Amino acid sequence: MQFESRRLVPEHDVPQVLSLFERVFRKRVKRAQWDWKYLPPWTREPWAWVATAGQRVIGHMGAVPLRGQAAGADTVFFQLGDVMVDEDYRSPELYHQLNPSRLIDEIRRRHSRVILYGFTSKRLTLWYSWLSSTSSASAVEPVDDWIVPAAGDAESAEGLELREWSWETPEIDEIWTRLQSTIPIGLVRDRTFLAWRYQRHPSFKYRLYGVYRDNAALGWLVSGMPDKNGATVPNVRVHDLLLPPDVRLPALRQAARTLKAEVVQLWLPEGALPAGLERRETGWQLMRLSLTPDVPKDLFAGRTYYTLGEADEWWW
Repeated sequence: MQFESRRLVPEHDVPQVLSLFERVFRKRVKRAQWDWKYLPPWTREPWAWVATAGQRVIGHMGAVPLRGQAAGADTVFFQLGDVMVDEDYRSPELYHQLNPSRLIDEIRRRHSRVILYGFTSKRLTLWYSWLSSTSSASAVEPVDDWIVPAAGDAESAEGLELREWSWETPEIDEIWTRLQSTIPIGLVRDRTFLAWRYQRHPSFKYRLYGVYRDNAALGWLVSGMPDKNGATVPNVRVHDLLLPPDVRLPALRQAARTLKAEVVQLWLPEGALPAGLERRETGWQLMRLSLTPDVPKDLFAGRTYYTLGEADEWWW
């Protein structure tokens, strides 16, 4: 059978891509959610490729463009995701057609400063390992859960409080301006990003909290919704945060108390929190591939900031 691959055409291909997603991943996705993911407010076109057999879409590979910074300059981050092939058509020939290097080459032609990245579980490890092998500028590291209990040093959290914010709170941009230097490599976490990623998510609901000390806003964090009845729960996930490094741990302990959780559970890179906290293996990995000469592989080590809210698995 003859296979072809090409750029995705939204008006023709998305319904079939959603059907393919359901067959491959065994869950349904609405059109609104696909549009939200692949058309964030800073892009006008989806970055996605499909493989076809005749008129049927039998493969897909997408990349979500995100605003970021690296080595002191604005950098486009492309998050790879939704790599899928219809199980009835899987073959070496089809995988050759759905070649990620074609997508990478097009991104490279259109953008001068680019980092590709993604979070992968074991089922995609081989695919990402192949991608990593295509360049000496790639790096892979394990991603673990941090477990922060409500109990702990009360003195360090003295004066800290959480206040629920709207997604339009002006302090969000002020905090980004103040703290962006604490993120050598990572996404721009301003109001535009938070509104897209969390406020406008078609399926999930989140809450945004400002973190204060002595009535001054120090930073913020995003959590899932607390228990409606106000009961204490075993854990609450913190999906995102932007705080001064020395405030992260006491603020997370205070978040656990405020959200009536025994612990908060989150992702942050190695070294982003003090040693001695409980870590749990997740089986997830973070892959990064620089397409920019002045962002070499060595620059990634210990300098890339990421959170749970960036992981594609938590978008669907």
